Amino acid sequence: MISHKDFFDQVIVNIEKIAAGTSVAIVSSDGLVLHSNVKDETAESQLGSFSSVFLDEGKKIFSVPADNSTESAKEEIQTTVTVGGKRVFVLTQLLNDAFLVILGEDKSKTNEFLKRSLEESDRLQAMIQKEEIAF
Repeated sequence: MISHKDFFDQVIVNIEKIAAGTSVAIVSSDGLVLHSNVKDETAESQLGSFSSVFLDEGKKIFSVPADNSTESAKEEIQTTVTVGGKRVFVLTQLLNDAFLVILGEDKSKTNEFLKRSLEESDRLQAMIQKEEIAF
């Protein structure tokens, strides 16, 4: 059985292989950074806070129209991608209350970051089902 810390370390290494210098974090739904490769505590805290805001905004988008009887009103956020002039931000759900956050310095890597984040989410779900990891 693998520990969640070892799993998170593997995720970070896999994403850093795409582009060195990429900021990677595992963040709770309320913005608490659970694990990251960000060395600066202030930057790490900001990344967690901004991730929580993006998650909240994504939930609001999926709640339109505000009809609680529809399935879309109950839809979970799986991935949010924001691309700027040079950078890319990817937020992908790993667990009910834990998200993988990628802040890349090279927006040309957007598809690779997105693909890897979804693969890591699928890998974690498979490991949980096989009881290879526990949270």
